[in-house]
Amino acid sequence: MIITLIVSCKSPDLPSEAETNSNVDIKINHKSFKLGDTLRLNIHINNSIYPNGMIDFKDGTKIYFYSMKPIVDTSISHIYKNTGNYNILVEFHKNEISENKEININVLPRHFNLSFSTGTIWTFNYNYEYYDPPRGYQLQQKGIHVWKIISSEISTKDTIYKVQQIRNDLKNEGYTSNSVNDTLLFNIISSPSSVKINWPLYSGIKEYTIPNHSSVSTYPIVVEYSEYNDIAGPLKYYYNWYTIHSTSIKEELTLIDFKKP
Repeated sequence: MIITLIVSCKSPDLPSEAETNSNVDIKINHKSFKLGDTLRLNIHINNSIYPNGMIDFKDGTKIYFYSMKPIVDTSISHIYKNTGNYNILVEFHKNEISENKEININVLPRHFNLSFSTGTIWTFNYNYEYYDPPRGYQLQQKGIHVWKIISSEISTKDTIYKVQQIRNDLKNEGYTSNSVNDTLLFNIISSPSSVKINWPLYSGIKEYTIPNHSSVSTYPIVVEYSEYNDIAGPLKYYYNWYTIHSTSIKEELTLIDFKKP
């Protein structure tokens, strides 16, 4: 997940200063990060002649500034999803005149450490859509799915967590609507080096295995159509399939609340 936040306010001095000249002052909180840590970049411009600017984080994320005032205090927060050495570019320009500054940072692997406990609750937004225009058929089901760990047991080196899902959906099929309210039990299996997480989906249970207690170079972890971090575990499932005849299936679960005792 890439997160970018712009806050227009006076920011306090940060520990590590990247580069300073007479009218542009750029500071960052660290030059070396672990995946999931937040880069905070403070820019102070005093008596600038440049009305426009841009920050390129060199991971596909760019932020543009327009009609800037001569004096600017801006704080930027950014989180990288992949390890690597990034040479951040900050540019200010007016027509053909520009001034560039570069800040080099290093994003290190993260030690992924995911744990579970009885009583943990996940709440997901759910949406399923199936459209078949050639047949004139459509189905949509959406609502809230709540997962709760109700018990656990040890089996050899594995810990098996029993999870209860409660669905509260509204299903629209053609011109018919009805409520879907039911309960389902499934497992999350934690091993010394991996975790098997089951996703109850429209077509049945889908199992994904993610690494655990190990170093990872991408965060959050993405496995096929699913996404995970080591705070909540399962974050998102997204599947989108379609044909040249416009027949399509879309299914998504998005975490909206997480509680751990």
